[in-house]
Amino acid sequence: MMAKAGEDKERMINWVDRQHLVALLQNSLFKERLMGSNGPIERIYCKFAENKTTEINDKAVEFVVGDFEVDSEFCNELINGGADEKARKIANKTH
Repeated sequence: MMAKAGEDKERMINWVDRQHLVALLQNSLFKERLMGSNGPIERIYCKFAENKTTEINDKAVEFVVGDFEVDSEFCNELINGGADEKARKIANKTH
């Protein structure tokens, strides 16, 4: 299988993991995590908004591996919060 432009083997995920990732991204707890202070959404927003401030932001406008890494405490929050099984499975893979 050939990779599409901009993709490489390290960035490709299988169909099952992709479905699990979708479930995790739709989870309200994970959304809060992404939107939180110093989270990736704030980091990306600040990069786009930097021309409105005098602050220079040299961070890349992209998600990084750490944005998707979770610890056992967060996995427990997912379980206790009744997260979708797919979301829990992909979260468990990252810790």
